[in-house]
Amino acid sequence: MIHNLHRSFKLKKLEIYLVCLIPYFLVFSIFLADLIIVILSFLFISKVFEYRKFDYFTNKLFLFLSMYYLYIILISFISPDTFLSLKSSLFYFRFTLFPFIICFMIIEDKSFLKKFLISSLFLIIILAVDGTIEYFRGQNILGYEKYEIGRVASLFKDEYIYGTFILKIFFPISAIVYYISVPERKNIFFIIFYLLAFSLILISGDRTPLMLFLIASILILFFYNTKFLNKICFTLIFTTLFVSFLVSNKTLFDRLINTTLIEFGNEKGLVYENDRLTKFDYKDQEITFMPQHQTYMIISINMFKEKPLFGHGPRAFKKLSCEDYKINQFSCSSHPHNIYLQILAENGIIGFLCLFSAFAYISIILLNELFNSKKKKIFELQLLIIAIFINLFPITQTGNFYGNWNSIMFYLPVGFYLGMKKIIIDNKAHNL
Repeated sequence: MIHNLHRSFKLKKLEIYLVCLIPYFLVFSIFLADLIIVILSFLFISKVFEYRKFDYFTNKLFLFLSMYYLYIILISFISPDTFLSLKSSLFYFRFTLFPFIICFMIIEDKSFLKKFLISSLFLIIILAVDGTIEYFRGQNILGYEKYEIGRVASLFKDEYIYGTFILKIFFPISAIVYYISVPERKNIFFIIFYLLAFSLILISGDRTPLMLFLIASILILFFYNTKFLNKICFTLIFTTLFVSFLVSNKTLFDRLINTTLIEFGNEKGLVYENDRLTKFDYKDQEITFMPQHQTYMIISINMFKEKPLFGHGPRAFKKLSCEDYKINQFSCSSHPHNIYLQILAENGIIGFLCLFSAFAYISIILLNELFNSKKKKIFELQLLIIAIFINLFPITQTGNFYGNWNSIMFYLPVGFYLGMKKIIIDNKAHNL
């Protein structure tokens, strides 16, 4: 009996350490991050059966994700490259389990949130220092030199996902900060972390994370419990500092403003590099507005028209964009850089409706939080709702839907939302 308790305690500690390591491996080794998810999945399934926690398997979200998982396996067999599709679909179940693993740990171990917070904050401090050094010196503390002007890669080496990582990790961490902090320090800790995250996203030169963070900031402003005058003052100060910093920094201004104007078809922006698509002809029309993204959009829509119901199978875009559906020399890509276009092309209308229904559902929850005055507002949960909302936001550039890195970051706030919602509701019921 004592031996079993000791073993269970050691196993729980191991699980906590593994989850705390995930953000680090998202920076240094996606293979190890993915391996941790696999190990945690096996441990979670064994615990569900050992402690008879079958309510996790009857959860509506779990059933929804499981049905989608079975669907993508089935359509993998109609893919032009079945092996490539099955590589993504067959083991996708680990991501279906991931949010419930996080939820389980939050509920079962009261120390988990604090340990995850401390561990993640230490990583963010490292990235903040390293990214700032690279921004000013042109290389980071390990000597990695950036090869694209106006952007910061930091410890991600040649992958410019620094801003995306800060954006994605901001919401779970800020929610935990707000939840565990003493009431008189909640606001100051949140504001400090908010300004730090915004600063790091800004110097990263990553436009999509910056746009999403600004959208999230508007929602946060609505949710944040303070006087209206304070919100107006904060908005004016924030906007003034943001514009001043942008205008005074030519490199960042070129990256965020002029380069965007070029992609919108404005020839007054920067002179574009030779390896970028600035315009192309399609069906006797010259495409100048966001030509690279329109290339992917046209290919995705053409793929959808060919197989509208079930699509071409997971990861089929990687193969078909280089062959059958190629429309210019820049067509070839592993994914169309938008999850809705990717799902439409690879999963057909059925898969698209699954994804869009998830977005519609979280949008309804968000609107309910905004306009239902009778509902009790819990700011830390609202932060996690915003995180899920921007992950599903349709009008933005994204990574590969089936990619390991993106999938982990995609499901992470879902797990924290489920777990924190459970313990907050239970605590309130206990205090009544």
